[in-house]
Amino acid sequence: MLSRGSVSLTQQGQCRLPRGILEGQSIAARPVFLEGRQSLWVGDVHEAVLLAQLLPNPSGEALKFVDIATPVHDSQGEFLGVLAVHLSWEWAEYIQQSMFSPAQQRQDTELLLLSADGTVLLGPEALIGQSLNSLKHIAGPTRTSPQWAIETWPDGERYVTGYAWSSGFEDFPGLGWIAVSRKPVTSAFAPVEELQTAIMAIGIVLALLSAIIGWLTASRMAAPLTRLARAADQMHDGEHNNFIPLESGSPELKRLSTSMRDMVSRLLEQRSTINRLEDLANTDPLTGLPNRAFLTQYLQLAIPEAQRNHQSMVVIYIDLDCFKQVNDELGHHAGDLLLIEITQRLKKCTAQW
Repeated sequence: MLSRGSVSLTQQGQCRLPRGILEGQSIAARPVFLEGRQSLWVGDVHEAVLLAQLLPNPSGEALKFVDIATPVHDSQGEFLGVLAVHLSWEWAEYIQQSMFSPAQQRQDTELLLLSADGTVLLGPEALIGQSLNSLKHIAGPTRTSPQWAIETWPDGERYVTGYAWSSGFEDFPGLGWIAVSRKPVTSAFAPVEELQTAIMAIGIVLALLSAIIGWLTASRMAAPLTRLARAADQMHDGEHNNFIPLESGSPELKRLSTSMRDMVSRLLEQRSTINRLEDLANTDPLTGLPNRAFLTQYLQLAIPEAQRNHQSMVVIYIDLDCFKQVNDELGHHAGDLLLIEITQRLKKCTAQW
């Protein structure tokens, strides 16, 4: 008990300090007494001032405490003194080592505890005692809901940083501590990048499969049309032995191939009729030789071609003497037989040339 700021009884963690360690020392000017005489008070983490030289410190590190103080009154409400407790900050480090470290190792995440002014209370050893007010969200107004952001830390590295502000408990307003977690951007977004890579790979595979299936489907659908077009081209080139195939893959293709077969058949019939008519028009019906009309058409084409090639043409004119006498004495039938015989002899002669 701190009675009027002259006598103290303190604790470090769960271990009672040696009796009388601060007897005779005045702490009337210390916050633990000034704040504790007014009401219940909890002080932020601070380095030991009076106890630093009095308590054993094998590690050599600075001793830190959290102070708790409350006024003590008698039954009449008269102020008697201040009851104060010094809690060693080592308990928090034990919690960090036992609870936080395994999680950090599994998740590659670092957890920090900051005071209200942004000083690191718990966290990586290199950051203990440093101020992190350079972080945007630390320097901003205090918030109650947790949030996260990508921050550039004093070491120049970018981390995915999460913040959670303490809010106290019941009548205790809290110390304004801030719990901070950080994780390197590369490792934080590694699952996202892996997912993106997997999605891209799956997308490429599906696209290839879709392209192959589409190509096979299109080829299967286009194959009958290709066969019909090839058959039509062959017939156009004069290959009349090829007919339009009958495609039965679908009702539409069957109707199309049937219509094309019918149309080609009619065209062939018409061409054959036209050829027969042309033969009749250009052939002598008695002898079967080309007539004067054919000769006229032929000369219209042959003379210009001979002129282009600098060639000569010869026309032989054959006359039959006394042919009229044969018709008059023996009849026209005998004249026809004579013409047929002469035609056969001329064909044999030209065949020998």
